[in-house]
Amino acid sequence: MPEQSNDSMSLSAGEAKRDDEAQTIFDRSIRAFNLNPKRGVRYIIEQELCGEASEDVAAFLYETRGLNKTKVGEWLGEPDDFNVAALTHFSTLFDFTDKSFLDALRMFLGRLRLPGEAQKIDRIVEAFARSYHAANPETFANMDTVQILSFSTVMLNTDQHNPNIKEDRRMTMQEFVKNNRGIDDGQDLPLDTLQGIYASIRREELKTVNDRDDQGNLFTTTVRQGWLRKQGGALGGWQKRYFILTEQPPALYYFLTEKDLDPRGFFMLDTGVEVLKSEGHVKQIELVPTQREAGFPQSSLLKSAKFNSKMEIQQGRHRRCVLKGVDEADAVEWVEQLGNVVRAAERRALEYLAHHSESSKHMSLVSQQSSLRGQSIMSQQSSIRGFGAMDSIESGPPSPSTNNRFSEASRADSTGATAEAAAATAAASDASSEAKG
Repeated sequence: MPEQSNDSMSLSAGEAKRDDEAQTIFDRSIRAFNLNPKRGVRYIIEQELCGEASEDVAAFLYETRGLNKTKVGEWLGEPDDFNVAALTHFSTLFDFTDKSFLDALRMFLGRLRLPGEAQKIDRIVEAFARSYHAANPETFANMDTVQILSFSTVMLNTDQHNPNIKEDRRMTMQEFVKNNRGIDDGQDLPLDTLQGIYASIRREELKTVNDRDDQGNLFTTTVRQGWLRKQGGALGGWQKRYFILTEQPPALYYFLTEKDLDPRGFFMLDTGVEVLKSEGHVKQIELVPTQREAGFPQSSLLKSAKFNSKMEIQQGRHRRCVLKGVDEADAVEWVEQLGNVVRAAERRALEYLAHHSESSKHMSLVSQQSSLRGQSIMSQQSSIRGFGAMDSIESGPPSPSTNNRFSEASRADSTGATAEAAAATAAASDASSEAKG
C-alpha cells in the first residue's frame, strides 16, 4: 500500500479544519435564527449560507433542520415585502399535486407553526391556499375556498384539542358542516369531504414536526433553559450565567448572556454524574461524580470543558459543580429535569452494554466452536495418517491469528461489563468533541 505524502496529509488536515469551521458557522446560524429570526437571516446571508434573494432565504428555511418552527412562522408572517415574497416562494416548495386538502395542510404546517397574530396567520394561510389551488385547480372552485376551509380546519383543531375546552362544549360534526355551507363559490362542499376532515382532526391534531436531524446544532433538543448562578473562579465567587440543558447530547451548556451564539463551557451528563439538591441551601444544586452504577468507570472528576476566546476546547477539572436557582421552586425543577436527562443517558448506556455483551458472548462462543472443530479435525487426521505425518497435513494447526482472536475473545468475555462499560463511556464521551459546534 503506497504511503501518503506529507502534502496529501496536510491537505486532508486542512480540509477537515475547513469542514469543522463551516459546520460551526452553520450551527451558529441556526442558533442565531432561533434567538432572533430577523438578525438570524442577516447573519445567514452574511455568512453566505444562502443568497440574498427572497427565494434563497425561503429555500434555506424549508431545507434546514433544527430551526425553531415557531420562529419560522413568525418571520414568514411579517408584512415586509421581502418576507411576503419569501413566504410565497416557501409555499411553492411543497409538492401538493394530487394531495388531499388535509394531507397538504398537515404537510405545510409540519414545517412551521402558525403565529398568534391574526394578520400573520392570514398571510400564511393565503400563501398555502394559493399554492394548493395552483397544484390542484379542479379540487375546489377557487383559491378563496381553500383559504376559508383552512381557517375553519385550524379553528376546529384548536376546538378539539384545547384542554381548556370541556368535551360537551366542543364543536360537533354537524356544526362543522353547517359552518362551511356555501364556501365553494356559493356551493356546498361534498358532505363526505367535510365529515372526513372533521373525523381526521378529531382523531389526530395538526402538528408541527419537531425534527431532530439538526445537522449538529447543539441547542434544538432543549429540555430547559434559564438563568442560574454558578460558583467558580479562584475565589469561588458566584457568576450569573445563562444555561441550556439538552437531551441529545446529554449536556448542560452555559453562556455569558442569553443572546450569545457560543457557550462558554459545558458539563456532560451521560454517565457517572449525580444531581443533588443541597440540604443546607434551598436554592442550591450540585453536580458530583458518582460510582453508583456498577460497570461504569469511576472518576473523581466531572466530564466538563470550557471554550477560550478562539473557541478552542479546554478540558475542565471540576470535582463538583455548584449552581443556584432563582428560588427554591426553580432549583427543584432544575434538579428534576437534570436528573431525567442523566437517567435517560444511563439507560441508553446500559442498553449499549447489554447489546454488546450479548455480541461479545456470541463471538466468543463462535471462536471456541471454531477452535474445537479445528482441533477435532487435527485429531482425526493424526489418527488416520499418524503423528509422523502431521507436518504434511494441509490444513495444519490453527493459525496464530486464530489463536489470538480466541484469546482476545476469552479475555473480553471474562472481563465482563467493566471493559464494555469503558467502551460505552468512550463512545458516549465522543459527544464532547461534537460540542465544538
